[in-house]
Amino acid sequence: MFSTPSLYMLRQLAPAGWHQSRDIYRRCLSSKPGPAIFRMHENGYEQPIDENELFEYQRHRWLRDNGKELDKRYVKFDLTALITQASRTKKYMLDDWKCVKVVKLPEGDYNKVLLLIMDNGIRMIAQLPNPIAGPSFNMVASEVATRKFISSAIKSIPMPTVHRWNFDQNNPVGAEWFIEDKANGQPLRKFWFKMDCNAQLNIVRQVIEIERQLMSVKFPYHGSLYLKRWMVGRGDPYVLLRDMKIGKQLPFLEQLPGDEEKSKYTWDFAMGPSTDRMLYRGVRLGRQHHGPFNSLGQYARCIGQNERHYINNIRTNPLKLIEHFGGLDNAIEFYTLVSRFITASQFITKYVGADPSTISHPNLSLDNIFIDPKTQKIVCLTGWQGTVVSPPILKRPYPPFLDPEFETNSGSGTMRPRDLYKQLIQEIDPLRYQRIFSDPKDYAVRIAPLKLIRCASDTGDMFALREALQSFADHYDRITIENSYSRDLQPGFAELHQHAQEKLARSEFEMTFHLIQDGHKLPGSNIPYIPMDGRVLTEDFPSAERQCVEYRKHWMNTAAGDELRLALHKKIWPFDNSFNEDDAGVMRGDIKDHSREDATEELKRILDLVDKDLKQEDILSRK
Repeated sequence: MFSTPSLYMLRQLAPAGWHQSRDIYRRCLSSKPGPAIFRMHENGYEQPIDENELFEYQRHRWLRDNGKELDKRYVKFDLTALITQASRTKKYMLDDWKCVKVVKLPEGDYNKVLLLIMDNGIRMIAQLPNPIAGPSFNMVASEVATRKFISSAIKSIPMPTVHRWNFDQNNPVGAEWFIEDKANGQPLRKFWFKMDCNAQLNIVRQVIEIERQLMSVKFPYHGSLYLKRWMVGRGDPYVLLRDMKIGKQLPFLEQLPGDEEKSKYTWDFAMGPSTDRMLYRGVRLGRQHHGPFNSLGQYARCIGQNERHYINNIRTNPLKLIEHFGGLDNAIEFYTLVSRFITASQFITKYVGADPSTISHPNLSLDNIFIDPKTQKIVCLTGWQGTVVSPPILKRPYPPFLDPEFETNSGSGTMRPRDLYKQLIQEIDPLRYQRIFSDPKDYAVRIAPLKLIRCASDTGDMFALREALQSFADHYDRITIENSYSRDLQPGFAELHQHAQEKLARSEFEMTFHLIQDGHKLPGSNIPYIPMDGRVLTEDFPSAERQCVEYRKHWMNTAAGDELRLALHKKIWPFDNSFNEDDAGVMRGDIKDHSREDATEELKRILDLVDKDLKQEDILSRK
């Protein structure tokens, strides 16, 4: 199957000069036969790497839980077996082809994306999901099915053709994968920052037209698409499209003369578990409810119940529960906040529970939109992993390529791209506009609890969830919530006081952190910028670590002599602690020294409440 690439071929394919080609050729001669392997950087430079480096995440490092973050993005697989599968693609099946080059394309969080180059010029893309993406079966099976559905129902949506796939983790490759054509055109990122205002607005109009076509089919369920034959026997719930009575919206389902087999095939789609990654954070066995959901209200209740089930599933190890939440106080507070969220969920979803769901692209970023450089027409969309059929309020207000960080001063246009997008959404999808844009305050207080409940226990950050629930209670207490529920949602005076102190400290930290960094933005400075999530480029990681130690010293010194304030400063420090004796054993939470007996006794009360709530949920679900 493989042969050592010729020196001529390496000179044609290698990204740099002749000397690099010569070095790569010598390496190939001294190692096992196979293609030359490269990693493409963001600037297009291709760096030779070893095969083992294909499995790793190399683009970034983290100033918090770096090892865990890298593990979430590590996938080991058999490259030879993967290329063998690519060779069996019917469109390109040849007996004498040779794979001469493999390029790991610039890395995203959720996939390994490899460009496979053959000696006859054929180029194919292989994708393998990272663990952080969610269950690999769901991610691969749903993406393939969704793209098949869109290709059948909405033929004008441009996307690469998927040729082969395998979502059985025990396949010869050793990981789930699929093979597709290389995308036509060039990524929008290469041109966006050089475009004038009119060109950018034209891209927005094209995106809106694509979204209009995707939303043309409305579903009564919220989840992700699969083929029925892939769901049978797995134990996951699903609903057949033919049972949703949406046939009138799907003209391709009509029996056409001479095309009965295709009509029967496309009728086999089903709505199954959602591929929303936030439902699988932490890969928890206790998170039992993944959809499909018949309403936004059911969705909200289920994600609250998922958190209760998680607490119940690790009840036999109270110290593990304490360690996970960064302290006993956080574990107790988390359960309290979950109960408060479940109470609030019926009001969060009030008036929007019956909204229909539609397909939307999950990540319209500058890297996933491909255009023809000459015509500036969108010719391909990639990045379909994690596509969810969802109600309007759960969709992003703006696609990622319109995030504020990508705004440019593109001439003297009278309208910004974001403004045009918002205006056109009002025209093509009035319901989505009403839910998201008509009352920004109402949207913000509704959506924040739905987002934060799904990640609070994984990050250990109770503050953001607590803030969201308090904002919700404050806003709706004056509008719709009955007095009895209002009392359940409102925190006590002591909690409000502690929350206000933490909020002030967090504001102080953010201001101090940004001021310190701004002070280093001097001409010739090589000190890297450190974002609040602690993710930095790999080449900047050593200097970022050193700088972070200095930042932490400054932050702690501002609380010197005040024990309560110092404890609060330690609690909200967002990165790993520097290794010194004073900080030994201090985690991100406000941890106290609890013995096993104390922890067990305190948690018994929580777990008894969990049992009671779970039994009540079972009774309600049977009604």
